[in-house]
Amino acid sequence: MLYNMVKENNLNQYEPIGITDDFMFFAVMIDEQICTRLLQELLPELKIKKVTTKAQSQIKGGREDKAIRLDIQAFDERGRIYDIEMQLSRDFQPKRSRYYKALVDMTTLLAGTDYDDLPPMFVIIFSPFDQFGDKERVSDYIVYCPKTHRALGDSTHVIYVNSKGVNGEVSPTMQKFLDPMNGQVGRKNALINDIAERMDYYNHNQEWRANRLEYETTLRHERKLGVDEGRKHGLDEAKMADALSVMVKFNVSAEEALDALGVPKSDQPKYLQMMKEKV
Repeated sequence: MLYNMVKENNLNQYEPIGITDDFMFFAVMIDEQICTRLLQELLPELKIKKVTTKAQSQIKGGREDKAIRLDIQAFDERGRIYDIEMQLSRDFQPKRSRYYKALVDMTTLLAGTDYDDLPPMFVIIFSPFDQFGDKERVSDYIVYCPKTHRALGDSTHVIYVNSKGVNGEVSPTMQKFLDPMNGQVGRKNALINDIAERMDYYNHNQEWRANRLEYETTLRHERKLGVDEGRKHGLDEAKMADALSVMVKFNVSAEEALDALGVPKSDQPKYLQMMKEKV
């Protein structure tokens, strides 16, 4: 009862959110027409005619994998794959794109595709921050040899779209999509108007707002679990270091050192394994 009262109060105090919110971005980009038109503006050289979209969302309570994901997979008429997400963190993690590429390839291979037939893949990351500090609007990263400048040709791209960028050309429509990411809202463009209408719908839809609130609660819980796990791991490392010090100082076995530190017998196998890996 108390949870429902708090939830209802939060919904009543709900403030409209913009496109940089990953839950809103997810809701907008799952629309195939909007996703197609935005990709056409971002990648005109690919001459994309139409894409189908697939939600890659996972909201789980477990810590075994990266549970919280709100990215979109899109597939065009030529079989090319686009993994699209909004990157909100200022704590830039380049290996995140590697993680997404690996997930997409593994899913494709499990579906029965031979590695020789893996389709071109584009991991597209929109960000309201200048992650690289180079002020580029769009950065297209491929694997290549720094010495010869020859591309490997594995048909993978990681594309960062920086709303704060001022260098490099994008289409007028693409720029009008980047403007709302910077808080500059305008509706004098057909695509942007359609996006704004879809956002208005969700901002005024109480069921969707409740789902987003649940998502935020789950995300906070996942983050707390991560912090708690990290803190616990740090304490374990400190305890292991103390045990190693006792072993050396008093010339005793690992078990005797752990006993001296008051580590319960039930917990000792964990520390023994950590010490084995350490030494």
